[in-house]
Amino acid sequence: MLVPAAGSAPPDHLAGAGRAVWEVVTSCAWMAESDRVAVTMLCELFDRRAGWLARLEASAPVLYTDKGYAYANPLVGMLSTVERELGRAMAALGLTPADRTRLGLAEVKAKSKLEEMMEARQRRTT
Repeated sequence: MLVPAAGSAPPDHLAGAGRAVWEVVTSCAWMAESDRVAVTMLCELFDRRAGWLARLEASAPVLYTDKGYAYANPLVGMLSTVERELGRAMAALGLTPADRTRLGLAEVKAKSKLEEMMEARQRRTT
């Protein structure tokens, strides 16, 4: 039995973004009981990202000191960091086509479309 199972209730502390990701990720057939903590952490990262994006939209990417000197809003760096963490967490769970292939969860096509077309053309001319 796969847990977290599709349709299973997300942890109570997750907000909108985290809950939406929970629904998608828990529907993946390869998720198992041992993935529950990793999936929860992924959802928490998405919640954190959503919160920082909202705060950044209410502010600006560049802030100014009282003397008029510009500096980067710390939220920009925090957002960049959480997005790198999201990429690593998604890769570990096999949530991209390349990662599913690397983990042996997806079938790799033996021939590209171009190779198939060239073979079909060759068969027609012979």
